[in-house]
Amino acid sequence: MKKNIFILSVAILALVGCKPKDIKPEDVFKSESDVIAMIEEQDGKDYIIYDAAHGGLNQFVKDYSSEKGNYMSDKSLYRKRANGSGHISPNEYLDTVYVFAIDTLPKEGKGIYIRGRVSTDDFGGNFYKALVIQQIVDGKQQNLRLSVDAGSVSGLYNLGQEILIRVNGLALGRYANQPQLCVPSYNNNTYASHADEKVGWAPGRIPIGRFNKATTLVGQPDPSKLMYQKVNIADFISNLNVVEAREMDGMLVEIDNIHFTMERSDYGSLAYCTKGNPEEDGNSCVFGPTTGNVGYPQSRVIADANGKYTLVSTSEYAKYAHMILPEAEYVGSVRGILSFYHDNNMVKEYNGADSNAPMWDDWSVSLRNLADLTLKSPDKGLWEPIEWTEENIQNIVVPSAFDKIDRENAISCAQAKEVMETEEGKGVTVVGYAVSSGNNWELSKGQQRISLADEPGGTGAFDAYWCYVDENNPIQQGDKVYVYGDVIAYNGKPEIKNGYMVKETAE
Repeated sequence: MKKNIFILSVAILALVGCKPKDIKPEDVFKSESDVIAMIEEQDGKDYIIYDAAHGGLNQFVKDYSSEKGNYMSDKSLYRKRANGSGHISPNEYLDTVYVFAIDTLPKEGKGIYIRGRVSTDDFGGNFYKALVIQQIVDGKQQNLRLSVDAGSVSGLYNLGQEILIRVNGLALGRYANQPQLCVPSYNNNTYASHADEKVGWAPGRIPIGRFNKATTLVGQPDPSKLMYQKVNIADFISNLNVVEAREMDGMLVEIDNIHFTMERSDYGSLAYCTKGNPEEDGNSCVFGPTTGNVGYPQSRVIADANGKYTLVSTSEYAKYAHMILPEAEYVGSVRGILSFYHDNNMVKEYNGADSNAPMWDDWSVSLRNLADLTLKSPDKGLWEPIEWTEENIQNIVVPSAFDKIDRENAISCAQAKEVMETEEGKGVTVVGYAVSSGNNWELSKGQQRISLADEPGGTGAFDAYWCYVDENNPIQQGDKVYVYGDVIAYNGKPEIKNGYMVKETAE
């Protein structure tokens, strides 16, 4: 017994006397010379680093990615949505574009390295299991997404930290057209919306242990070395096609002279937010209200002085998700990661874009936190975040889309067809008389589908497709109706989808 006590006492003294090794910066952060020595110890002289001297991240993507991917010879095993013929795709150009693809990177042979400075952080909760790295080549940004399976990845790789990654054995893929470093992953989620289109192989997250092993910290974090590209909304809501847009995805941008409009995207159309409780109402006028735990980012509209608009994208799990949107009187700048998320080969002529441009709402800016917003009101000063409560929301002015209905300048159904042919996507007010639409004037969730004619009892020359109405005063046959929204073409006929309409008198 005494012997055991003696041994235990010696062990305790030994533990007490142990002094942890001091960790010095050079133990964690490698210098440039250390990096080269490390690489040559593993790869000798047979390696390439895709830095500014070797074309950067864009050259890496160009060298190792293909349109259809090399992972599976049988492309039918890929995630199907939006890839190739047989899916939603209006022309031959898009039939050749694969927005989901995987190219595996060589395991053996020369060492392949990429490097860049981390431009994201997840302390605000808006970049879950994801990083973006930035590289400056000839004074311009090049960027790449990194898909990493770790919720705390930003705690390991801080904003402004330069990293070097040996990518051998990983993959380079596109998920919803976004180029990213990844691993192949098979999706068989049968509960997702349009699940049958989403089953198959697609880019997946790199296990954190594997990522850590492949990654080296170069120098200490220095956010001041990140470049913010000043852009206008028109620079990306433009004639960029799906392939050209890939190089802009992930760009760290700053957009000046913007304001929030209190609107959201409703399947490509604009709709005003509500004052509802964000725990229950997905249309609430906050940054990231509930999606019912589906988990897709919520999008809110910002506009510039030229009337161009895009989206600010926020996870419902972000720490600031339930902060009330700034009112339109607050004008200023937004910073964040420009995102081009295109998972459906659809196009829409909008904001001056041609017919090969993607849907305008494929573009968004993802904030890292609310410090990325600098907004000021002439009367109230700098904007400060206010959390949604029943009391706080009473002081917020949320416009109604019905206010946009311009009766004095309303155009006829015939004129709406001219707009469709020459200025498709333009927001206008159309006036006409409700005629039979073949659906018994069904009212669903505050919306109706009707046809309008220029004369009472005439033939329907314009369609209002699931447009919002006053549920207590729905449209009936013969009513004189004003409809506001963006005019689009559907089977050669002018249409406003998800617009707003009111009736004046019954004839």
